[in-house]
Amino acid sequence: MNDKTKTSPGIDADPVSFTIYQLKDDDTTRDFRFEPYDCLLTAGRTVDPANYKAVYTAPLAPDMTLDDIFYRFNVNRPEGFTGHSLSVSDVVVLHRKGKDTAHYVDTVGYKELPEFQAQGLPLPPRTEKPSVREQLKAGKKKVAKKAPPLSKFEDVDVFEALHAIMKQNTGFYPTDFDVDKKMFAKAADMPNRADRTFLWFSRPMGTNCFRERDVFVKGIGPYTIWRYYYEQSNDRILAYAVEVTGRVDGKIRGNLYELNFAQHYEHISETALDAETINIIYEGGERQIPVGQRFFPTPDPEYGKYVRYEYLLRDPDALQDLLRAERANRERLAPGDLTAHIAALHDGLIEAEARRIVTEMKRLDSPNSPGKTHYMVELAPVFLHLASTEDADRLFSMLPYKSLSFSKVGDRYGIYALISKHENRDVSIRKSQPKRRIQKCVSR
Repeated sequence: MNDKTKTSPGIDADPVSFTIYQLKDDDTTRDFRFEPYDCLLTAGRTVDPANYKAVYTAPLAPDMTLDDIFYRFNVNRPEGFTGHSLSVSDVVVLHRKGKDTAHYVDTVGYKELPEFQAQGLPLPPRTEKPSVREQLKAGKKKVAKKAPPLSKFEDVDVFEALHAIMKQNTGFYPTDFDVDKKMFAKAADMPNRADRTFLWFSRPMGTNCFRERDVFVKGIGPYTIWRYYYEQSNDRILAYAVEVTGRVDGKIRGNLYELNFAQHYEHISETALDAETINIIYEGGERQIPVGQRFFPTPDPEYGKYVRYEYLLRDPDALQDLLRAERANRERLAPGDLTAHIAALHDGLIEAEARRIVTEMKRLDSPNSPGKTHYMVELAPVFLHLASTEDADRLFSMLPYKSLSFSKVGDRYGIYALISKHENRDVSIRKSQPKRRIQKCVSR
């Protein structure tokens, strides 16, 4: 496929945005729904825009890729999205200042569709998240409210404790934690306390770990990633400051300090410092580049093997003062019971899924099961990956619907929560005794 783009004057989308198109849910599309692109061509078919409807449009965030969109609309679908998880045969159209590129979701990757003419296809109502500015304003209001008390967990087995936390939230790509463990192990032998202090978080699709001092420097990767997961993601984030204290009997020991992720990002955004340049150190010399300029940790033709990089701050002493204040603040936290903390995180996983399903049910405009007799919402794949049978029982008991069932739907992938079209959906989650009603392979 080529890079040719088409202008679509009929589309009323943002100058930089994306739209998801899915096949109409009727008999005319049954034979080629979820078909790989090659199979479509073999059958003598084309990707006809007349068979599609637009189901979602939103601004395209800086650096957002097609893979980012695929991940978001499969693992952590945004509020207001009522289509099915992004799948083979869907089309994603990227709108960039009047020019469109259409991309067919294939079994592996995407196929660009220069022939896909999106003009004339109506866009759905704008259902995207609020703007970044609005999110920040809402975040500040959340921070202003009294946050639940945070705890510290001292002298723990760092690997064991963080792995237990991760199991309450990270369903996919758990091998990210292997990278984190190498960082902690290396830090255990370092004399400087700042080199042994990290900010770590678990998310549904992996983990991230950075030196604390790097997160407080604007313009470099750790700060940008911390900011991204606050501003652009709906993921449940479990965040901690980690101080590695050493090795005992071959195990990495340290202290964990619980963080309120939203509150912590607000604090970072207000206190982070500006870096002036990045100093790249090689075996035979150094090079300096502006902050924000990309570089690769590869040998330099003149100075040889890459060793490391460091950022040069406009006010280096200010960073040391900031880190000392951070350490003093978290040392004031009350000691917590790690076992009870893990149990509370597990309860939070189930409650978060219950709230998500109730919210999604309220947003549906009409019954969306194949027979139009039920409202249905897919259970999050991450939740199903992490949950036990008992957890499914508890989730079921928290959902406030008399006609509720958990079921597969025809040949669709996944498990769905279904309720009758006559059910009252203007309700909130509840607490009740566990019970469960699973119906396998039921077509609604």
